[in-house]
Amino acid sequence: MRDAVSKLPGVTFRTLVDDEGDSATFLAFFLSSREKAQAVNRVLQDNGAAAIAFADNTWHYYPKWEHLIDGSTLCGSGWPFKYSDGRRKVVYDPQALPNSAEIMNRLLVYQVPVSLPEERLQQINRAMEKAAAEIG
Repeated sequence: MRDAVSKLPGVTFRTLVDDEGDSATFLAFFLSSREKAQAVNRVLQDNGAAAIAFADNTWHYYPKWEHLIDGSTLCGSGWPFKYSDGRRKVVYDPQALPNSAEIMNRLLVYQVPVSLPEERLQQINRAMEKAAAEIG
């Protein structure tokens, strides 16, 4: 999969601290801009091999966690978002980390199951080749 993704112009990969210790359960790669990542993923999607656009991910990306942004909690006191006098002590502003958001906007991810069928791998490879040809 990495070889196929490597054909995309300007692609970079996350740094692995320990290549031999990596679980290889996902393949994360970055494009040069949000627009390029979206364009590549559209081609992948049109060819049945869309990646996860991390900035759109509602589980692992804090600006999508409405309960954090709203300061919602099951605790009657408002903890951990409020002081005992009711003032907000934690504010999760979606624009609080612009550099992180810029990185996440360029990130596409594939989950890599233990038993990835050869047909699926070939589908991803073909889609990646089309994306490289169309977007590159």
